[in-house]
Amino acid sequence: MFGLFGNKPKKSVDNELIPELKSRVVQIQESAGISYLAITLPMLGLGSSFSTEGKGAQGLAQEINRLSRQLEEEQKALGSLGSAIMDVGVPELPRQHTDIAIDRLADFADSFSKRGYSLDEIGRAMSAVSHQLAKAIDKDNLLIVGMLRREISRLREKYHAEQFRQTASGETCTEESIKILLRAESSGFMITISNDRTFVLSKGSTVNYLRSNWDIKRFESSLNSQTDEEDHSRDPIDRLLEQGHKAIREQKLDSAISAFSAALRISPNDRDIYFHRGIAWSNSYYNRGKKLGDLDRAVEDYTRAIEIDPEFAEGYFQRAGLLSAKDENAASIADYGMAIERGHKASSSYYCRGLLWQRTGEAGKANALADFAGAIQTGDREDQFMALMARADAHHEFGDLELALDDLNAAEAYHPKGPPGLYGTRAAILMKLERYTEAVADFGKSIAAASPLASSEFIANMYEQRGRCRAQLGESSLARQDLDAAAQLRRGTR
Repeated sequence: MFGLFGNKPKKSVDNELIPELKSRVVQIQESAGISYLAITLPMLGLGSSFSTEGKGAQGLAQEINRLSRQLEEEQKALGSLGSAIMDVGVPELPRQHTDIAIDRLADFADSFSKRGYSLDEIGRAMSAVSHQLAKAIDKDNLLIVGMLRREISRLREKYHAEQFRQTASGETCTEESIKILLRAESSGFMITISNDRTFVLSKGSTVNYLRSNWDIKRFESSLNSQTDEEDHSRDPIDRLLEQGHKAIREQKLDSAISAFSAALRISPNDRDIYFHRGIAWSNSYYNRGKKLGDLDRAVEDYTRAIEIDPEFAEGYFQRAGLLSAKDENAASIADYGMAIERGHKASSSYYCRGLLWQRTGEAGKANALADFAGAIQTGDREDQFMALMARADAHHEFGDLELALDDLNAAEAYHPKGPPGLYGTRAAILMKLERYTEAVADFGKSIAAASPLASSEFIANMYEQRGRCRAQLGESSLARQDLDAAAQLRRGTR
């Protein structure tokens, strides 16, 4: 595959493969008419498959560990939201959309394989770009968390299947046997594999030695009996809660609501069950057409949880977000204050409350700036970045341009390569201050940092504003080039 001498040409993954993959994603979206999400989800799975191709159980374990670390980083970046969202569902997409994306992405992989890239390099590029696209699609990064959880689960099953590939009798482990072993593991059995490939399944004082597919099949009947006994002996509320959480993960929200409602009929004063059902109603509101009735029911459930436990900080925080969606700003501001007083992660509440104060205009200016300062003081690195950006926007809105620049400069230290909005906003302020040379540089950085998902109008505006700055500097030729580029983008010809 790599020519007569078998040597791969040295290529740059970052400078060649990833940019071309991003371009291919845009081409797929435009030519197939499917959503970016329909491309992003299968791309992560395809990337993982390429990265682990031919590496066996060890390669799968390495990929699982890599994605697990990435998941941990994403949940940490979400701050308090990461701990508040207990279940994250990933939307199911039409099968034909997934097939289209896989087919086109496989063509991409084949073309780069012929150009000398290893499957591992192609797979890592796909995983990286899928992550970047998911960030662009979902401002809260919840989609990334859901994608990673689903992919880790898929790879774990594949990992175990790789481990279980052969029995002690020398037979290939059948698909049915693998499913039974996986089910046993999920039921609490610890599985070890002896040197002669005997499967040793232990749980409490019970130990089973399974040497063949026949042994595994016979074990299934005892597993079924034990499962039935455990189901009968389990607390019905625990069983209903498990059903509810599983349904939320799968975005079967009617089933989730039914399960939590059934649990409340058994235990009508349980704070946590009301809270979980509130999450289900909230998911229904945001993911199924923003029906006002779903929003009201979510607020009612969070309110009931708070009535049961007036010190429930997470309940106040979640209800505050929904009250904000209902434009009940005063009540939302009050709830964020209650969440802070009761020990909720302060930076998130300060940040959200600051945005609400900013909505009130000049009257809320002092409170907004104080809350953003509180978020900067109490938050982690990502919280601080977001709060600096928000405070810069507030300073800009209130006409304090130099203070806005100070905050944007501080924010840049956290993310020197973007986001493009940081540079675009700073350039606009510099332009107002007639610091045209600096503005030109920032408009250029904004254009360079824009993702494939950035709107053509956003990029066109960056070119146009840079052209105006260059005209002020007397750079007529460069100004004309920028204005022409803006016009071409708006005509869709660039």
